[in-house]
Amino acid sequence: MMSTNQRTELGYVPFLRPGALIFTVIAWRYQWSGSVGRCRTIADVYGSIGGRKRNLFGERIGPAAAAIFGDSLSPREVLLRHTMFGIYSRGMSAAASDAWSKGLIQGKKRIGLPSQLYRRGTFQPFALVSRDLRSCEECWHRDMDESGFSSWYALHMLPPLDHCAYHGLQLATEVEGGKSTNMWPLRLPLNRPARPLVRKLGVACEGYASYLGLWRELFEGRLPVIAADKWAHCMRKVLRHWSSVEDAVSDVSREIERAWNVAPSHLASLLGDHVQSNFVGVELGQHSRPSRIAQRLIVMDACKSLGVFPTTKNIPEQSRLPFSTLNHAPFIRARVAVLSSALLDMGYPIAVALTLSEGGSRSVLAKAGEVHRHQLQAIVASLSDETLETLRQIGEWSPASWLTEELMRRDCCQ
Repeated sequence: MMSTNQRTELGYVPFLRPGALIFTVIAWRYQWSGSVGRCRTIADVYGSIGGRKRNLFGERIGPAAAAIFGDSLSPREVLLRHTMFGIYSRGMSAAASDAWSKGLIQGKKRIGLPSQLYRRGTFQPFALVSRDLRSCEECWHRDMDESGFSSWYALHMLPPLDHCAYHGLQLATEVEGGKSTNMWPLRLPLNRPARPLVRKLGVACEGYASYLGLWRELFEGRLPVIAADKWAHCMRKVLRHWSSVEDAVSDVSREIERAWNVAPSHLASLLGDHVQSNFVGVELGQHSRPSRIAQRLIVMDACKSLGVFPTTKNIPEQSRLPFSTLNHAPFIRARVAVLSSALLDMGYPIAVALTLSEGGSRSVLAKAGEVHRHQLQAIVASLSDETLETLRQIGEWSPASWLTEELMRRDCCQ
């Protein structure tokens, strides 16, 4: 661990508490340098201006890691400890997370954009990060007492949190966001809120208090079960305790209502777009996406309270066959294995794997699988040529199948 100050490429820089954003160093350096301009301050950290954008996910983190931490932390560790990558990568499969981190470290813009990983096609988008800079009064006092300066924290930037995950105090907006493409004013928290958030939930609520703690555990890397492949395995295990998905949804929903004092369908209005109105069925039926971490945490907590959530010891390192396909033909099982692996790594709902394995046309499959045809098209278009070729060799595909149509479309485009 670094001491309070350590000599790096920037000269002396303050030790950043785990969870503090890289933006904290930029603001600190600008505030205390006295003579270095805004653009130069940003360039000193990231190696270039980068459009003066907020860069909360850590694009071009390689130069920044060396400039701020020297040899004490690797770029990957900096991503996990000091950017929003440390939150949203936790919901992805290991392969997808690794690919994203490599792209961020190398500064590849397409990989560096979270929209490439979380908001494909016509899936309902939602804000991954708050546009405002938010702070907690207790965090401010602790930072000033222990470090002599205050920090901006990743967990304070999550839209589905109204309170600090560390202290349970209500967050307040200190800097209003404006356009998310522009850098905020380069300053540190002053404990002078521009406006408080409108309080929606109290930490006295059992469900919300537990939910806050789970976000902290997730960021610290203590909830590996949230990763897409492991979550699929967990949901399959959970469903074995009920005779049907409908019974599971009913019991889990009842437990959520008990803990939160509101019906699950009402949580969307309290926590925002991160939670869907029908999220219990979506999660149990494996129709969710990796970025829907908020609703996964709620479902996981309810399943633990009911005593049906598998222990960490029962969760394999990789789970690439998320559905029970024993009653299906061998070629269907083989197709599901290939498709589920591809969908997990691309961040798509893996329930679509069973739908696509049937081999019908897009319109027929979309209707049968309760997936919008435009969403299905976005998924199909994202499958690699290698994946399509592997699928083509598994069983016979009709001329009207989505696979045949997609292969013909790609041939025509070449």
